[in-house]
Amino acid sequence: MIREYLKSHGAIGKKKAITTNALINALQVNRRQLVDMVAKERAGGALICSTTKGKGGYYLPASVQEIKEQKDKLENGIRERAKAVQPFRRYMEQYKPPTLLQEILPGLEGANYDKSKE
Repeated sequence: MIREYLKSHGAIGKKKAITTNALINALQVNRRQLVDMVAKERAGGALICSTTKGKGGYYLPASVQEIKEQKDKLENGIRERAKAVQPFRRYMEQYKPPTLLQEILPGLEGANYDKSKE
């Protein structure tokens, strides 16, 4: 849908990008929906490029250079997200799930709990 819209409206090349707001208005979606639609089409093989210059927008590549620039931008985003997830991975590697007793009686770890009084 996005690819076809860009093509039918002549958004070929970065200089002819259709702004994000224009796409949102034309397709009657919100920004999140538009981003999700673009991601889905890209995952399906569509070469949809984006720019953050000016008001930002989307376009179809007019050259191999534009394809390379988009590829590099997407790969850089992946690297940055991979860095952001590292602290969570480290935490989970060290995480020890609570025992059943700890779940039932939180805060008793280290307390003098006498099982004989049960």
